[in-house]
Amino acid sequence: MPCSGSIQTKEISWERADHNLAYYLKRFSRFPTYDGVIPSDLDQITDEDRRIANKIAARMSAKTWAPVKGRSIARIGDWDLLNMSDLEWQSRKEVIREVLGTLLGHPGIGVARLTKALHRKRPKLIPICDSVVLEATGVEPVNEADTIIDCMDRLRVTGREQLSRLQELRESSKRLHSEMTELRILELLYWVQFGPFPPIDQEK
Repeated sequence: MPCSGSIQTKEISWERADHNLAYYLKRFSRFPTYDGVIPSDLDQITDEDRRIANKIAARMSAKTWAPVKGRSIARIGDWDLLNMSDLEWQSRKEVIREVLGTLLGHPGIGVARLTKALHRKRPKLIPICDSVVLEATGVEPVNEADTIIDCMDRLRVTGREQLSRLQELRESSKRLHSEMTELRILELLYWVQFGPFPPIDQEK
């Protein structure tokens, strides 16, 4: 079951979304080493996934990642969290939960680290669920597949409500030579606004 259905998702400041997107891209410069990188193997967990995740502060050793190397995520298709139908999401989330459940539970491999690695394999489907995003979306940060599913549920609701705006922001990211998916943009908007490094001029 979802972890924390009673806690509300925080509100994104959509009037500042363009500013916050541009700020993120300039402030952290992660597109060349993370968001613009496509793993060589999209269906099997490799050490490359660990190295890519480490570019966004996953800080995982090869020893930590070793228990999941070689595992398959092929059952999770090239799905789009914000554009699939409700019926598709209800059926597919069980597949996602089962696959994620086989990868979590190893020492040192929690929700944040795993999603940082898997996002680049399924950039339209799996968000980065770090502590900032979990808190902003009202999800209790426990080390289970349900945490990720719950976060995906929350992001899907907001993302579908604001899909046209997110599509505009994706076009903005293209103009900035840093094209991201609508899902990644949505997640990083939460991270910028509610995380530890907000723009200096952001109103509290």
